[in-house]
Amino acid sequence: YFAVRDRLLVFVVRDGCVEARWLDTNLGAIRRLAERLHQHMRSVHLFPAARISDLIQPVNRLLHQLYAAVLAPLQDVLESAARLIVAPHDVLHYLPFHAMHDGRGYLVERWMVSYVPNATLLHIGRTRPTSGSGLTAIGFSGDGALPYTIAEANSVAQATGGIAVLEADATRARSADAIRNRQIVHFATHGEFRNDEPLFSGL
Repeated sequence: YFAVRDRLLVFVVRDGCVEARWLDTNLGAIRRLAERLHQHMRSVHLFPAARISDLIQPVNRLLHQLYAAVLAPLQDVLESAARLIVAPHDVLHYLPFHAMHDGRGYLVERWMVSYVPNATLLHIGRTRPTSGSGLTAIGFSGDGALPYTIAEANSVAQATGGIAVLEADATRARSADAIRNRQIVHFATHGEFRNDEPLFSGL
């Protein structure tokens, strides 16, 4: 994706070919939807775990509107794909593509969805040999402020035969040691992306 003034240009890469498409989408509208989504996400810690379901319907509605804006116009691409690799731009860095809802379910239920910060890294990732093996899942809920975090990390580790480093054990030093020589690292925790100062982003 590439933002040009208030419009979005998408470069679809498949089968060794690149196709550019303009989306009939207003970037300002996407920014407003993204902000509303993040307002809901920031309020999760205010809800007791038993009431989290109260957030699901309004969040799914927003995720469906975002899907309609940035992915529905690419339906022909989606139908023939098994895996989606998204290189976002501008406000799209804040969007959870894997969680977008197409009216039937979440994208991650139908496709393997991954991200690259830019297309150059996609090329590097495909041409450079991989190293390491196995998976480490890091899970930190902030004293329970992020529900289901520990269950997520444990589930990912169990499903892949990996290891989970959780809560108080997920210190910087312990996490760095646990991910050394691993091919896949899964983080289940809070994160912040700073588009204005990317180096201030973090987990």
